[in-house]
Amino acid sequence: MGQTGSDKAETEALDTVALLDRFAQLQGRLGEVAKTVNEEIQLFIASVSIRDSEVMLADSKILREDSQIMKQQAARTTLLTILAVIYLPLQLITEIFGMNIQEITADSSLSWWACLAALGVGGVLTFLVYLAVKWWQWRSSQRKAREGEKEKEA
Repeated sequence: MGQTGSDKAETEALDTVALLDRFAQLQGRLGEVAKTVNEEIQLFIASVSIRDSEVMLADSKILREDSQIMKQQAARTTLLTILAVIYLPLQLITEIFGMNIQEITADSSLSWWACLAALGVGGVLTFLVYLAVKWWQWRSSQRKAREGEKEKEA
């Protein structure tokens, strides 16, 4: 039996309704998939951000260690400089008196007094230089402390 015109229209209307229902279902499903994809992208971006933070943290640890090494090297260089300031003038005095000069090597008591006086003056000068270096270091540390307090207040 053939379908009449009204049956065909009714069947097409039902097909259209079924297609619209299916379209609505697919649209809802597409929204869920889009939401899931968006969440996954956010998770990926967060994990990349965390990885970048870990890398920066590792870099800062390396920089901190390098800074500590540089501070140790600076302290050693300062110590070497202080030792040079103390021993180089004394070495100069010893070298001068190690020369074979008649006025110094003569058997007069004046030469011994001259040696002792030169050693004393050299020792006093060396001690004064040492005190000046220590005073300069103390003054620098006081200045840095004041600057640190000003930064905390600001």
